[in-house]
Amino acid sequence: MFKSTFGNKNLAWLVFLFSFLSLNNIQASGEPATVSFSLDECTSYYTDGTNRDFSEFTPEITNNNGITITVLRDHLYRNNPDMNGHSCTPGINGTEAMCVSSNSSCDFEPNAERAVRFDLMVDVDAGLTATLNSLKFHEMAPEMFQWIDGADGVNNYPTLYGIRVLKDNNVIYESTDIPTTQDWTEEIFNFDSFDFLVSGISIFNFELLAYCPVGAASLQQVWDLDQIEVEVTPSPSNIKGGTLTGGPFNFCVGDGVADNIAPGSITLDGATGSSSQWVVTDDQGIILGLPPMPSVVDFDGAGTGTCLIWHLSFEGDLTGVAVGNNALSDIQGCYALSNAVTVNRNTPVGGTLAGGTFEFCVGDGQPDNIAPGSITLTGNVGGNSQWVVTDLDGNILGLPPMPSAVNFDGAGPGTCLIWHLSFEDGLTGAAVGNNALSDLDGCYSLSNSIAVVRNEVNGGALLGGPFEFCVGDGQADNLAPGSIELVGNTGANSQWVVTDEQGMILGLPPMPSVVDFDGAGPGTCLIWHLSFETGLTGAVIGNNALTDLVGCYDLSNSVSVVRTDASICNPPVVGGTITGGPFEFCVGDGVADNIPAGSISVSGNTGTSNQWVVTDPQGNILGLPPMPSAVDFDGAGPGVCLVWNLTYNAGLTGLVPGNNVSALMGNFALSNSISVTRNQPAGGTLAGGPFEFCVGDGVADNLAAGSIVLSGNSGTNSQWVVTDDQGNILGLPPMPSAVDFDGAGLGTCLIWHLSFEDGLTGAAVGNN
Repeated sequence: MFKSTFGNKNLAWLVFLFSFLSLNNIQASGEPATVSFSLDECTSYYTDGTNRDFSEFTPEITNNNGITITVLRDHLYRNNPDMNGHSCTPGINGTEAMCVSSNSSCDFEPNAERAVRFDLMVDVDAGLTATLNSLKFHEMAPEMFQWIDGADGVNNYPTLYGIRVLKDNNVIYESTDIPTTQDWTEEIFNFDSFDFLVSGISIFNFELLAYCPVGAASLQQVWDLDQIEVEVTPSPSNIKGGTLTGGPFNFCVGDGVADNIAPGSITLDGATGSSSQWVVTDDQGIILGLPPMPSVVDFDGAGTGTCLIWHLSFEGDLTGVAVGNNALSDIQGCYALSNAVTVNRNTPVGGTLAGGTFEFCVGDGQPDNIAPGSITLTGNVGGNSQWVVTDLDGNILGLPPMPSAVNFDGAGPGTCLIWHLSFEDGLTGAAVGNNALSDLDGCYSLSNSIAVVRNEVNGGALLGGPFEFCVGDGQADNLAPGSIELVGNTGANSQWVVTDEQGMILGLPPMPSVVDFDGAGPGTCLIWHLSFETGLTGAVIGNNALTDLVGCYDLSNSVSVVRTDASICNPPVVGGTITGGPFEFCVGDGVADNIPAGSISVSGNTGTSNQWVVTDPQGNILGLPPMPSAVDFDGAGPGVCLVWNLTYNAGLTGLVPGNNVSALMGNFALSNSISVTRNQPAGGTLAGGPFEFCVGDGVADNLAAGSIVLSGNSGTNSQWVVTDDQGNILGLPPMPSAVDFDGAGLGTCLIWHLSFEDGLTGAAVGNN
């Protein structure tokens, strides 16, 4: 029961050699105070209930030398007296004694109901100390029980007994398995432990319990008690150890920083005696050091534990005052000890955490807790303990009672650290928002940390679609790059997924645009985006993306791709035959040149849609009129164009002016073409002249050959024309030099060049 928390540590800082000469014997300073339960007034009758009443067992108390003893309840007692009463039996010296029942178990039961109990309050005057140094009583476990005014007979007597003593609610003494005797025997227990020292007021609780019956054939298990006495001995009265005030002191030791009690922090009053000495002991009174004063002691190197500082006053010579001896039992001579001042030497150790690293997929509404027992803590030391959760920089996020109580799901993505904090009273700064690595102040220690990785994935949102393809026609059906836009996705890894409408995985392409849906047959498939962390399983063709994926992942919304069989959505197309034309126009004269309405007809074409197309001879698309008659060719310049009828089904691409019909994609067919010739003659420019002739003299008046130069003319046909100055045609010569102007008479005529296409009329002498 008296286990030191220190042992004989190598406390170099406390070793002070203290030599003494021959010592005098201790001189008693006064009589002890005593409490005596004679039990002579024992009364026990079932009929009036006195067998359940213990009030007659009042004590005789003698108080001496500043010691006052009070018996709480005024008498001894047993718990639950209705079930645990007493009887009376002949005692020693011809007086009465008490007998009680014993326990049937052969193991001592602390705090048993059948124990005989009494409680003492010991009050020692200020400046004095005393020791509750002995307990005496007579006991007997007779083979035959005998009750006064009652029955007698065979006793199934107890073979063992035990006693237990508590001081201020703490067990300070326990002795068990003590053999009982069958005749009256005085039992004496001397207490020399520091725990029985009293300075001020202390309450002592006593328990006496008999147990383990011998096995005799009897229902009675009787134990007899008589003359119970307790003695409290004062310290010598001619010297006083004095009264110490100050403390208790608390130090955080082992950190290399000196831990000394400040001078003056302990005050001594009322000490008497010619000699004195400061004494440092462990909590059992073992002397650790004999310093000249408390302030010289550096407690930093002493390790964890509790020590006591005393003041020793003495006369003459003492023996036993040496490191390693017990100050409460080994000192011999005339002396007195003060009360003790406590020094708590704390060395918190945060301990070692094992377990983890842990990873959670957070943000999905599912609780993410560390399983109880997944983190083990070993080697921690300290008066107080706290779990701490921080971010990577040590900022405190939480102070849970245990790691398993934390739900990481709502914390968002990131990494946090779990620590164990050991500390002593007075720690500050352990609050959410502070930093565990820099803001804590006090006596504390942190363990190693264990990481918790919080992954949060978001499949994102897909924009685009739905898409439709006419499949099975041998034409590739791919989504155009960029036709699906992905936004808002998060996660370490990414994958595109193509499924059927039930979620069965059909493909895992690197991007949607690489998928050719033409060979997939009719139906509907879904395109998804999958975000995930390392460790995902189940993302395999043939599995179900909605049920078979396991890990930290998230799917986006889906975009549908409808695949319709070509025989339904894209039946065969026939371009048909157009009739009419060919057509020729004289363009560029500002007069509209349109194909007459109804002069081109189409027959034999099949398909869902058609379109008139005008191209040049190389197939380059010049226009897409609603009908041929809508085209005015006058402004097109000279040349030839072709008119077609285009028949097609849905999905046609490339039908844009400027493209070539070879760039058309889809299910389509062109009819035959009809040509439109656009003529634009140019009369040219004449250079030469003017010319003057003297006519009527019979001499030929011809222009010299080459005197008129023609340039820039164009047209299928060509004619020289001579008119008067009013434009009336006078002649149509093959060339100007062929005209003899001598016979024309006086006047002015004009020479022109005429360019024209077939079909010209009106070019005759006499016309204008």
